[in-house]
Amino acid sequence: MPPRKTVKATNTQILLQRALALFSTDYRARNLSDETIAWYEKRLGRFIVWCRGEFQHEPTLADLTPQRFQLFVLEKRAGGVYQQHPFHQQQ
Repeated sequence: MPPRKTVKATNTQILLQRALALFSTDYRARNLSDETIAWYEKRLGRFIVWCRGEFQHEPTLADLTPQRFQLFVLEKRAGGVYQQHPFHQQQ
């Protein structure tokens, strides 16, 4: 049988959803708890949904920049996500 040819994917080809699946698989291989993995999947999933709306296409690793992640965080803070959180200081 001939050796299999390995094809390297570029950042423009790796979807964030696929990267999240690989991340989860890695954490399972490291024997992290199901609860820990679910915590990461939930939060990273929210980011992926935001990216889809922001970019108007299925996001890839190439779409990620520090500025875009900062924009995500700023929008979440401005949206009042933590307004009802018990640790949120009322002004």
